[in-house]
Amino acid sequence: MIPSENKDKLKTLLDDLYIKATKHYLYSSALKCVRNFHELNKDPEETTYYAFICATFDYQMKVSQIISRFNTINQYLYKKNLKIFDLVEDKNFSKLKTHVLTKHKIFHRFDPQMQQFHNLIKILYHIDLKKTAESNYNPSNKEPVTKVINSILKTIHKTSHQKSIELKQGLIPNPKGKSTKKRINLFLRWIVRDQPPT
Repeated sequence: MIPSENKDKLKTLLDDLYIKATKHYLYSSALKCVRNFHELNKDPEETTYYAFICATFDYQMKVSQIISRFNTINQYLYKKNLKIFDLVEDKNFSKLKTHVLTKHKIFHRFDPQMQQFHNLIKILYHIDLKKTAESNYNPSNKEPVTKVINSILKTIHKTSHQKSIELKQGLIPNPKGKSTKKRINLFLRWIVRDQPPT
């Protein structure tokens, strides 16, 4: 048994370490961009869609490169007073694209000219992520989160097909595939937590 005075000291030590680890994790992840976006935007719904987009592109590049590109987008949207779905309009997107590519040369190694970024926004414009998740979540089901993930992926693919908006293979996993769907799991972890590291 640990004496009560030592328990208090241990708790204080662990709480301090948690705060330090949280800050380290936040600034070594694309989550930093989501936090920065929310601090500027203050709109939970906007932040949800932005988090989905960040998580989608959080692969096959250095985290520092992803952070720098998305923070460039953050600042541009804030200065121009634009919302995520204002980028559905070609005129608004074209100006953002010019700004990002002037500064960074390429956006992402698998989407250098931001076409998939734009296509994803155009698809998400037609989808209510919250409603899709809520209508497919049943805690009594076996693996209820898996059903939510697959319903979101299925809705995105269906909308892509219906609207004739091309998505590069692999950007959004096939809901019937064997992928671990790591990026969408990442997205869900970001948005469901009510404390750091979100």
